[in-house]
Amino acid sequence: MKIYKLVIFNSSRSKAAFWDTPTSFERIADVIERLQKHESGASPVINRFFERLEQVEATGVRFICGNADLSMEAVKFYAESVDDFSLYKILVPLVRQLGLTLVNPGENWMVQHDRIVGCRIFPASMRSTFEAYDPELWASFTDKAVIKKFVSSGLENLLAPLSFALKKSEEHEVAFERSSSQAHFQCAFNFAGRSHSQWFSLVFRVRLKPIMDYHSLAFQRNYPEISKTEASLSLGLKSLRWHVEPAWHAESSDALESCRNIEEARWMLDDFERLIIPIINQCAHLRGLYDLYCDPDIASRCYESLHVQSTSTYRAMQIAWQLGPEELERAAELVRERSRKEEPLPRVKLQDIDKEILRLKQYLIPTSDQDFLICQEQS
Repeated sequence: MKIYKLVIFNSSRSKAAFWDTPTSFERIADVIERLQKHESGASPVINRFFERLEQVEATGVRFICGNADLSMEAVKFYAESVDDFSLYKILVPLVRQLGLTLVNPGENWMVQHDRIVGCRIFPASMRSTFEAYDPELWASFTDKAVIKKFVSSGLENLLAPLSFALKKSEEHEVAFERSSSQAHFQCAFNFAGRSHSQWFSLVFRVRLKPIMDYHSLAFQRNYPEISKTEASLSLGLKSLRWHVEPAWHAESSDALESCRNIEEARWMLDDFERLIIPIINQCAHLRGLYDLYCDPDIASRCYESLHVQSTSTYRAMQIAWQLGPEELERAAELVRERSRKEEPLPRVKLQDIDKEILRLKQYLIPTSDQDFLICQEQS
């Protein structure tokens, strides 16, 4: 059995990565040395690499990953194999799928997949060798239409049980909607090509119809100080990833909001199911939606949080009024408390809070919480 000493790193994450084609292995070794001295926390992508290695079942190959320091930018690991082909037939496709760089310091070669330059091999004379290990080596980045179809189908499978249906949209490439007499839900995403990546925007949004009617009345009666935006809650996948898994902060912004291939599109769908579906379920009732507005923890995930901007103050009170007059008073007191802490320059003045309460009572008609079932079929 032959022992292999290998190095893996993410050139999209590393500031010391190559911006031009390396001309010598000495330069590659220098970059690796600097990366191994740099601690930046665990990498979600490199973690996925080792998770995938643990799932590999191959005759004559054993991966020895126990001494890998995942807090380093460049991580050493060891493998044991009966021959080169058995080992690299596993590693080279995996590196391509995850967009990583694999280096063999003992044999002085590198295969790199970068979001900007695509696939690079050093030395170039090994091109045919790596093509034998991975026949799809140069097909690292999937066509936008293929990714779009994959993501659209995946979202449909996740959202159909919640009664969302695919809808045409002038604003979004793919949109799913669910409406009731009380509210309108939308999950939508867009892709925009950039170099070897497809940037995605995936957002979940809910709007309350009674609030929209209220704003229409307020506008007609010339109350310019009232926020004209209907009460809504928007959540982006990137901010949710940051919030739940802080290690994503160390990755490049590209890694958070782009899909280069089906592998990364699958991550996006997994994160959508793990992070956004529970919030959709929470918003199935007015109480859950109101709790999201008022929860300080949501501030790092949602721009419309009560704790982020002043217009959300009115939105939170509008939602509270749908739950009843007593809930409105409790929400108003929460806003007053925040305003007192912001003295001498509060985002919302105390007298404006009282004015908003009077207007809410004049225009809005409270609805019971059980009427707000928009993620479930009515029985």
